[in-house]
Amino acid sequence: MATSSDGPSVAKPKKEVVLDKKVQAREAVKKLDLFIAMTYFCNTVMFMLPVILLPVIGAENGGGAGFVAAIASVATLGGASGKFVNGFICQAAGAKISSALYLMASSLCCFLLSATTLNMGLLLAGIEFCASVQWTASAVILTNHYKNDPAALAQAITLLSLSSTAGGLITKVAGPVLLQYMSWQQLARVGGGVGLLGALTMSQLVRQQPEGVPATTTPLEFKSIFATLGRVVGSPLFWLAGVGHSMVMLAKTSDKILGSFFQEATGLSSSICGGLTLSITIGMVVGLVTGSKAFFKQDGVPGKTSLLKRRYGLGVLSAFVLAGLAALPTNKIPPLPLAGLIALFSGSMATMLSFQYYQLPPIIARSFGQDQAVCLSFLDGIGYFLASPIWAATSSIVKGPGWAPAWVMLGGLFLFGGTLMLKALPPILKKQEAK
Repeated sequence: MATSSDGPSVAKPKKEVVLDKKVQAREAVKKLDLFIAMTYFCNTVMFMLPVILLPVIGAENGGGAGFVAAIASVATLGGASGKFVNGFICQAAGAKISSALYLMASSLCCFLLSATTLNMGLLLAGIEFCASVQWTASAVILTNHYKNDPAALAQAITLLSLSSTAGGLITKVAGPVLLQYMSWQQLARVGGGVGLLGALTMSQLVRQQPEGVPATTTPLEFKSIFATLGRVVGSPLFWLAGVGHSMVMLAKTSDKILGSFFQEATGLSSSICGGLTLSITIGMVVGLVTGSKAFFKQDGVPGKTSLLKRRYGLGVLSAFVLAGLAALPTNKIPPLPLAGLIALFSGSMATMLSFQYYQLPPIIARSFGQDQAVCLSFLDGIGYFLASPIWAATSSIVKGPGWAPAWVMLGGLFLFGGTLMLKALPPILKKQEAK
């Protein structure tokens, strides 16, 4: 009822009440996106903090690079194993509860790290293990709220991805500055506090389901686990999408080798070349934003698949151009222009494959219904599993024939992954559009 100072209360027309409810719903959704993005930002800060702390810890303990590498190798196992375990935890306990509890556990690991030098590798593995559930949990919550609005889901996933990028960049920039004024132990405790802020945000401000829709969970029993595995791993579409997603993941992680390529191709200093790898980060952000807008403007499945074909094709072409630049005779192009060309085409490669990396897994997971948490987690898990031997092979090729065949191989893998994904995606899109 609306009241007026000039007279009695006047009932709003029914149409106006309906519009008010729609506005309130949109505002609630925008808040949901922001709260989940804030939670994921906090998770990313904790996840990236060891990158800043490890060199200081290694120097303080006199172990140097060998000490750091040993700890990092143990820590990586936490993230990889988490991708194959935490989907079931998320499905059993619920995405919201899993996210909040795991953030609290990550915070505990940060506080313990600041208090002891024992079992550092296991504590960092714990941080990575707990961090690995957050993308799955966040995507599941967003999918629950946007089942019937793919464009809104894409917008929310875009904000989620941007919060991850912001968290990583801020940690890498602010971390070294803060270490000038505090010890690494104090900075670790700051990271623990950030994690608790994320847990508080998730537990108090986020709904797992839209209002009025009951949350559903699957009991964590051997029978239900095997049933879920059978439905997910037994699906040919899952394997097509999983391998396709793994190949695109190579574009996102290619910054690991790009700095070395910059240095060997141009002869510029390592500090400059490391900064130039931002071409991948910037490309992933640009591609995510532009790709999301373009994809959901397309009418029907043919338009969407046609757009993806073009983006896959341009991504492959960018990798082949990098191979051509690697094959140029020494000093054919001056160092700075050559560095600019490498940055341009590596950024183009990331731009053309970014949407596929971030947005296609949630679309695919929706088709698995109650098993979407396990599906999402396993899609990333396959990426972790396949990326390691591929990067090892790339390293061997670089040491042998050189950079040109290495980039040709990566371009071929992008083409292979795109072919598989474009075979898996149309039936899924048709089914979702029919609903």
